[in-house]
Amino acid sequence: MYQRTVQAAGWNGDLVGDKSRSGVGGRDSPVTAERTIWARAPFQTHRGRCVAVRLRGDLLLIGIAGSPAVKWLPARQVLTDAEAAAWLAADF
Repeated sequence: MYQRTVQAAGWNGDLVGDKSRSGVGGRDSPVTAERTIWARAPFQTHRGRCVAVRLRGDLLLIGIAGSPAVKWLPARQVLTDAEAAAWLAADF
């Protein structure tokens, strides 16, 4: 099913009305919670233009704009604490 929220839209893997099919998980595959927030205003750093923040379990990732897709890197490799505060102050 396609789900849309205020911040994002995406496919959750389930078919409408098909409850017999499990889209995620099981005993053999761990389920990791993931949330992505796209920035209103990108922030330029030495690694590139930061366009999003993703929380995957306990890992915080920063999305760097690139071609053909966004590259996800650990936050500590991309931003200093001062840069993170500046991005937040610049209406993230």
